[in-house]
Amino acid sequence: MNTIDSDDVLMEFCDKTGFEDPHPNDFPMFLEFLQHEYPDLVDAAWLIWKQWF
Repeated sequence: MNTIDSDDVLMEFCDKTGFEDPHPNDFPMFLEFLQHEYPDLVDAAWLIWKQWF
């Protein structure tokens, strides 16, 4: 079983969206990113996002 690091997910989100410093209000875009790239993590999206802020 592979473990996905939440920091890696957040950094990939920045790389793919071009964000250097995401704002807390960017959560809907992060959720959409997870739905396409990491559907298994959608349930944990808010917890992952909160780590950033």
